[in-house]
Amino acid sequence: MVKFLEEKGIKWVPGMKYPDNYPEKPDGKIGRSLEAEIFDARKLGEMAENFRIGGLEAPIPLYSGVKVTSLPKAFTNFQDFTTVVGMFINGFKHKIKREKPLSIGAGLVASLMKIVNYLKAPVWLSTPLKDMLTKTTRLWA
Repeated sequence: MVKFLEEKGIKWVPGMKYPDNYPEKPDGKIGRSLEAEIFDARKLGEMAENFRIGGLEAPIPLYSGVKVTSLPKAFTNFQDFTTVVGMFINGFKHKIKREKPLSIGAGLVASLMKIVNYLKAPVWLSTPLKDMLTKTTRLWA
């Protein structure tokens, strides 16, 4: 799937601090996770207007990997301070270019939507619920 999506245009960055599954298990590893590269929402054209962003939008685009762990330690040592300064400089580069940067989950979803747009696949933004199957108080798919 990763190779397929890469061939369709998604660019990946390693999620170096996140486990691929269960890190406490013998085959579990940290550092094999991937996340989409920061994505400029303007590339979605009119579809960007339908893109939902959470209520707490980060002031700068972030990767969930190594650098984000420096945020709470920025004023405790020089290395973490310079890492955070670099993150803000990178964020300002996006702002200067008037980009609408999306990162982490939103960046992945936007990257996938760009592929959907390119393939001209239909996107249903509003579909009514016509029926729901229930058995006792539980919902069944």
